[in-house]
Amino acid sequence: MLKDPKAEAIVAPVLMSALKPYGLERVEIFADEDYYGDPVVRANAYYAKGAFKKFDARAFTAAMIAATDALAAIGDNRFVHLQPLFQDGPRVLEDDEILPTRKRKRTARR
Repeated sequence: MLKDPKAEAIVAPVLMSALKPYGLERVEIFADEDYYGDPVVRANAYYAKGAFKKFDARAFTAAMIAATDALAAIGDNRFVHLQPLFQDGPRVLEDDEILPTRKRKRTARR
């Protein structure tokens, strides 16, 4: 992947302003190609330790869209692929964090 100073100047401030409240510390911007060979901008978003607890998927998605829109505003039609990287390492959610709590089984009435 190659550094892309033009995209970095536009994308990095958008991402930092949108995601800093959620623990974003820095971003790295690269020019790359997607699976189909189309040009894209890849951004690695490095988060502070413990930021996973504050992570907001809606804010993350909105920031990615805003960064893509900022590029489009100057005539650059590449999509921004944003990868969150947490200092705590990749974390797998436990079942109790993503599934509703189980209800107790009722005792059968006789």
